[in-house]
Amino acid sequence: MAEPTETTTTGGTVDHRAARAAAPGGAARPSGFWVVGTVLVLLMLSSSVPSALYALYQERWGLSPGTVTVVFAAYAVTVLAGLLLFGSLSDTVGRRPVLGAALVLAIVSMGLFAGAGGPALLLAARAVQGLAVGLATGAMGAALLELSPRSRPALGAQVNSAGPTVGIGLGGLGAGLLVQYAPAPTVLSYLLLVGAFAITLVGVARMAESAPGAGGRLRVVPHRIRVPAAARGRFAVLVLTVVAVWTVGGFY
Repeated sequence: MAEPTETTTTGGTVDHRAARAAAPGGAARPSGFWVVGTVLVLLMLSSSVPSALYALYQERWGLSPGTVTVVFAAYAVTVLAGLLLFGSLSDTVGRRPVLGAALVLAIVSMGLFAGAGGPALLLAARAVQGLAVGLATGAMGAALLELSPRSRPALGAQVNSAGPTVGIGLGGLGAGLLVQYAPAPTVLSYLLLVGAFAITLVGVARMAESAPGAGGRLRVVPHRIRVPAAARGRFAVLVLTVVAVWTVGGFY
């Protein structure tokens, strides 16, 4: 597979060859690549943990299926909002600050989940979690491409594609095991994730910055969606395919 030379992000076009050349030690610091990959898997993992616990919440608080659906959907809505509003933020302020802020929000959301005593706090926790994932998504995708090992330039795209599936699967499996065998799973699940996020936050703070334009002013630029006219037919088919696949997953 040819090395990606240019990728359109939520903030515009990023030349990843130039990014690697400009990044201080980015290509020479493979640890940074794996830190970002770990953040991706952990964020996706944490997003599926509540799904294994909804039955416990329903039993404990007498929640209706409609209420559970609203809590579930709040995550998707806030992920989309985070992507549209903050997807380009890391192009100006840098990947590390955005990933750090997203991890702090993720820790806050885990604390809200652990302390939830009713549906209101559960909904707030899910919304904050979605915002954390939406904030981090653009930065993670760009950083994985920029920090890919020179010997395996396609590895960043591969990790970015496989990471969500791996994380979501591990989250559901891990939370299910905790529900089955561990005490207080509605607290323990999230406390374990707080510890994991805290460790990765240290890793993000220590990794090399890979964004060529890092250090700019804080600017929130809403995402502009542009699809070349020649690709719109194929794009529409792919969108419908992705929506169908994720709809089936959401249904179950």
